[in-house]
Order: sequence, then C-alpha cells, then structure tokens
Amino acid sequence: MFLHARTALAAVGEDGVRMYTAPPLIPDRFGLARVQARLWADDDMRIMIARRMYAMRLGEILPHREMDVLRGIEGAKMKESYRLLAKSIGIDWNGRRYERG
Repeated sequence: MFLHARTALAAVGEDGVRMYTAPPLIPDRFGLARVQARLWADDDMRIMIARRMYAMRLGEILPHREMDVLRGIEGAKMKESYRLLAKSIGIDWNGRRYERG
C-alpha cells in the first residue's frame, strides 16, 4: 500500500543545531526515507551503521561505540594520509596551521 501524501520528512538535530530533510524525490514512494529516519532516531542502530560505514572507509572494524571517538580515529588516520602523501611528493607536512586572531 502506498500513501499519496507527497510530504517531505524533516528531523532536527540535538539542540536544534542541524536539520535533516528527505524531500519526496520519487513520486508516491517515501518508505526508504521513513526507514532512514527510524534508523537515525534509534541510538543503537545509528552507532551500528556508523561503525559499518567507518569500517568500509577505513578498512578495519572499530570497537568503539561513541561517535566522538570514531570521528577522532578518522581524523588521525586522515592526518597520517596527508602526511604520507605530502612526503611522497617531497613536502614536509606537519598539519594545518592557523593564525588565531
């Protein structure tokens, strides 16, 4: 059974910081957006999916269950990738530098 509401779905992040939307891209089909919203709203499913995505991206399964830890590991791996790439082309790269103020 398909509903013909043609209604966009929206989810607001913690403290109203982010907003996620799923417009009705395919006429009369919103089941996939509903499943995605349901998975996003379930803390256990959200972290499980994030861990799978990081495993595909980084080539290893990370045991951590906190998003901040996963993001930190990804950031460290990316910095090391930048350093190795810079070294391969003869540049000594030690990270980005910011001049504050």
